Amino acid sequence: MVWLDDPIGWGAIVTVSALLGGMAVDRDFYKKQLEKPRWSPPPFLFRIVWSVLYACQALATYFLIHNAQRWVPGVWVYIAYLVVSTAWNWAFFRFQLFALAKLMIIVSAGLSIGATVLYWEEGPFYCGLLMLFTSIWMVFASYLNLSVKKRVPSSSPAKVSTPTEPPSSIKLRIFS
Repeated sequence: MVWLDDPIGWGAIVTVSALLGGMAVDRDFYKKQLEKPRWSPPPFLFRIVWSVLYACQALATYFLIHNAQRWVPGVWVYIAYLVVSTAWNWAFFRFQLFALAKLMIIVSAGLSIGATVLYWEEGPFYCGLLMLFTSIWMVFASYLNLSVKKRVPSSSPAKVSTPTEPPSSIKLRIFS
């Protein structure tokens, strides 16, 4: 696995993770069916932020392994973060399993923070710093995810039968 001691190798890993997660995203669902808080960033910003974050993650992981000359626990925590984070996209966007997605994003944020702490302890300062941006974003994303609600479709209101007058068999005739 020599290619994993290469920034291009880690770039490929995070790119695959991003592509797998991106395949689950249904933009129409995000735009039309979710009630997002006022402070939610516009959808285009997520692509920009995640691109920068994935580049930072790949560089931090490369530098960590390169300086330690071996795989350290922080890398395993980071890989667990990548798996849970990618699976979150499928749970939230594709399968709309919101309770599971909420649990997954909290676990993902915890793994991100854990990886950041381990990167700081196991490698040079800049490894932890590069991962810190992901941890900050994950805390924000968790709060956002916990604040999002599924919009009830207004095009199909529930039909409630409310008769305008009682059935003929029970009509009361007071003035007849």
